[in-house]
This record gives sequence, C-alpha cells and structure tokens, in this order.
Amino acid sequence: MSNINDEQMIEYYNFLEELRNSGKVNMFEAPQHLEDNFGLSPNQCLIIFAAWCAHKQEQARKEEING
Repeated sequence: MSNINDEQMIEYYNFLEELRNSGKVNMFEAPQHLEDNFGLSPNQCLIIFAAWCAHKQEQARKEEING
C-alpha cells in the first residue's frame, strides 16, 4: 500500500465512515464502493477496507478501556 499516502487514506476512511453511518449498505460491500468511487483496484480496496476495519476495532477497544 506504499503508493497510497496518508491524505488519501484519510479520504478513504472518511468515505467508509460516511458509508457506514448512512446505513444504506452492508459494509461487506464497501470495497466495491471504494472501487466504484475512487477507481482503485479490487486488491487495493480490500487492503484499505481491512485497514479501516482494524482501525475501527482499535478505536472500540480503546473506548472500552477508557470507559
């Protein structure tokens, strides 16, 4: 994922967060939405989605620890 910079990742994470908050799609469809909206390869989309999921999991873990 070295060809994706931090600014792009923020854009993708924000897109995924908005998609999730919309409640209009099952998030397992999110990689396809990334591909459709940003013209990324299927592999890049899966990597970005997996990284976003790990980020969300880490956020939840921290919230659980901190109350």
